[in-house]
Order: sequence, then C-alpha cells, then structure tokens
Amino acid sequence: MTSLGNSTNVDDIFEKTVDRAFISKISEILDGELNRACLDKSYEDAITSAFRILEVRVRTRINAGADRIGTDLMDDAFHPERGKLVFGETASERQAVHQVFRSAYMMLRNPPSHRYLQEFAGAEIVEIVMFVDFLLKILRKATDRAPN
Repeated sequence: MTSLGNSTNVDDIFEKTVDRAFISKISEILDGELNRACLDKSYEDAITSAFRILEVRVRTRINAGADRIGTDLMDDAFHPERGKLVFGETASERQAVHQVFRSAYMMLRNPPSHRYLQEFAGAEIVEIVMFVDFLLKILRKATDRAPN
C-alpha cells in the first residue's frame, strides 16, 4: 500500500524508483558491458547476465578453462592460500574476498539459474547488478599471486 492507501505492485515501484534519469546516472559509473546486458531485464535475466560477465572475466583473468565455473572458478581465482589472484593485505582480508565471491554465486547467481524467484525485484535488481560491478572492480584491482 502507498501512503495514500493505493495498492501498487513491485513492477510499478521499480518503474517509479528506477526511472530513466536514475538509469542514466548509474550508466555513468557502471561497467559498460553490465549496463548493456543487465539493466531493463527481469530479475533472472539481469542476474544471470551479470554473473555470466563476471565469470567470463574471472576465467579470462586467470586463464582458466571453460570447465571451471561458479564457486570452483572463484576458488581457483581467490582462494586465500592457493588462488591465482590476491586482494587484501592480510590473510583474513583475502579469506573475506574469497568468501564474498563464493557467497555471491551461492546466494545471488545460483537461485535464478534454477528456478523463478520472488525474493528480489525492482530496484533490488539494480543493486545486485551494482554489486557485481563492485566485484568486477575488485577483480581489476587484484594482483597475480607471486610464484612460490
């Protein structure tokens, strides 16, 4: 219910909250490929597209084969002791980055790949796409692990 007592559905709220002006402002800071592939789509399409982009970029960055996907790929990239990439100055920071990437796949990417969801809609789609954009920024800032 709105403050005036009118009922409204989530899609109407999305259209009113995330209008063209807002989208254009997000577009100025959001990764270009994410912007083109994800905004103005349904939750399932936007989220699977965003995580597909992240997965391809991680795979490319660490030269992983096409058989490495999802959390296994995130382990290859960010495992705090043996991952190919390092982000964070302490062991606990590196462990946290690893867990953030794994958790993002388990919580946000996997569910819409396997079933339709009601949990997220509207402006939350944009928030999740922006979170993937943040993960892409971490990926760009990560350094290659020095050989042992």
